Amino acid sequence: GKVINLTNSVAKGISWKINAIAGSYLLNFRYVNSSSSNTFSMKLIVNGVVINAAFPFPKTTGSTVFSNATINLNLVNGSNTIRIESTAANATADIDWLEVTGNNPLPGNCLVARESTQQNNNIIPNESNSIFPNPSNGEFTIAFNLIKAEKISINLFDAEGKSTCILKSKYFSEGNHKVPYIMNQKRPGVYNVVLIGEKKFRETIKMAIL
Repeated sequence: GKVINLTNSVAKGISWKINAIAGSYLLNFRYVNSSSSNTFSMKLIVNGVVINAAFPFPKTTGSTVFSNATINLNLVNGSNTIRIESTAANATADIDWLEVTGNNPLPGNCLVARESTQQNNNIIPNESNSIFPNPSNGEFTIAFNLIKAEKISINLFDAEGKSTCILKSKYFSEGNHKVPYIMNQKRPGVYNVVLIGEKKFRETIKMAIL
């Protein structure tokens, strides 16, 4: 029920986790940015890549008058991170919400995303960690990237929290890995695939079964 008001300094930002099928999506930011001393653009970053170093958030006519900033861009298959950052040490737009429109985007787990960023030194949090196809018909591949070698286990949780073991603890070397999986009993719905390492790796990827 409140806007996000960032600290007035450089590189303060907001990040969202979105699970998507590779393709074009419309991002729609609702915001207010009324003070004449504010900065009227922010850096837009998608999956670690700067899409627009000065994405515009034009001045609004009052502190309770909202406007919208939109952009069409491509998201990758699986987990995507969308971030906007301040580019100057003064106030910028206060963000109310982000709407993502396209081919059935799903919200990612922001709590896990924040914990991964703060605590995890073995995860590469980008498009390398994904599930494809997503949505799927019950046959899919889990892709992830390790900075260091580690034993990884993979579990599938349905909407009721019931777990199915996809992969018992197995040693993986550093680098990119792909684990294929076929569900024995396909039940349509939204699932969480959770990858857990014996050291620091932990990643949750949301997926849909049709």
